[in-house]
Amino acid sequence: STNNNNIQNSIQKINLYPNITSDQFNLELLTDKTENISIKMINSSGKYIEELFNGQINSGENLFSFHLKNDLPPGIYFIEIKNENKRHFKKIIIE
Repeated sequence: STNNNNIQNSIQKINLYPNITSDQFNLELLTDKTENISIKMINSSGKYIEELFNGQINSGENLFSFHLKNDLPPGIYFIEIKNENKRHFKKIIIE
């Protein structure tokens, strides 16, 4: 693996709760700079279900609250948080 100090991972903390849900969930992001991110929902076979957010977040704590679509089948999903240089994945279970 190459270590490139120019690429800093600005997202320092990601909390997703509750991670077993049927209708909504919260996402807490801590970042050390203002930047553009996208937040997408992916099913267990890797297919994008929906884009939840695409825009700028500010340095510090960012709190999102998302309501799920009514027609999502129960199962394991992933929330992808993507910034300029990295993708982060969080698992969420819909029951």
